[in-house]
Amino acid sequence: MSDVSFGIGAELQGEYMFSKNVSATFTTGYTNFMEKKAFKDASYSNTGYIPFLAGVRFYAAPQFFVGGRIGYGLLTSKGGSTGAFNYEHQIGFNADKFQIVVGYNALKKNIVTINDIGITGVYKFN
Repeated sequence: MSDVSFGIGAELQGEYMFSKNVSATFTTGYTNFMEKKAFKDASYSNTGYIPFLAGVRFYAAPQFFVGGRIGYGLLTSKGGSTGAFNYEHQIGFNADKFQIVVGYNALKKNIVTINDIGITGVYKFN
């Protein structure tokens, strides 16, 4: 497995507020990682990542949250695709029209884990 230093992508996320402090999220999207080698059965020079995640966020204050998401992640390339258990931990800043999120994202299959730390800017459609 080789390291990757850069990926770029877009996500679509829905968020349902159960209360002013707790919400549920549902996420999918696409990210392209350059020069990534994934699991043994799917090694590529460019790898696409498609998440299918659901999660919970806890708002400690209206502007700050922590959360987690779990689901399935799909890795794709010209050579094929493979999927794995996907989880992410998040911490973020919440404003009226945008969010800034820092997260640790990991995909685990058998004994292999691939992961990244990402910074995401979110525009909110109200």
